[in-house]
Amino acid sequence: HELAPSALTCQSWLPTVRTVLYRRIHFNTISQRSAKLEPTLRTSTSIRSLIRHLVISHPESSKEYMLDWLTLLPENTLLSLNIERMPIVKRPLSLLKYPAIRTTPQITIGRSEFLHDEPSNLTMILSFPRLEGLSMLIKSVPLRFEGTLRLKRLSLGIMGDDSPQLLETLLHAVEPHCLNKIDLFLRNLKAEHVAWFTELLLPHLPNLKHF
Repeated sequence: HELAPSALTCQSWLPTVRTVLYRRIHFNTISQRSAKLEPTLRTSTSIRSLIRHLVISHPESSKEYMLDWLTLLPENTLLSLNIERMPIVKRPLSLLKYPAIRTTPQITIGRSEFLHDEPSNLTMILSFPRLEGLSMLIKSVPLRFEGTLRLKRLSLGIMGDDSPQLLETLLHAVEPHCLNKIDLFLRNLKAEHVAWFTELLLPHLPNLKHF
């Protein structure tokens, strides 16, 4: 909030201030502030090119047009994407097909209800070609994933009853020696799962620096 007045005071500061102001954006499709920002993001190539970290809160499907500007972001632009909230609809999210979203290396998912009703959304996220970090708190999701993951960081909280199955699917998909950081919260992991869990982690232990 202090940077904008600085840019108005000294025009020579404008490029630097813009870089800082737009590097990290929290975009909420039902907020007045984002409604005022949306025309700028839709029409200004130079402003869009500054965005590196994006937080999206999109609770109402009727506001999907507010995210149309994301189609204009070129691939390999974003460094991180935090999906705080998405509408619960029984169809794949078009957002996950946009070039800049598909090439984001770090994905954080806050409220994951949109994955429960449409598990293909999670499969789509896991297929992102540059995905290196994934953080999410999730309930049971029937996941079928046959690809390979090159995750370096995984932060996973599984609240459902089939946490072993979901964790096994994810860790089997990660290439050995890629993971160097893993944080897990598994509500229903029982004592009899300890040996299974240890074996599951073995391929990742050589490079694992944080667990």
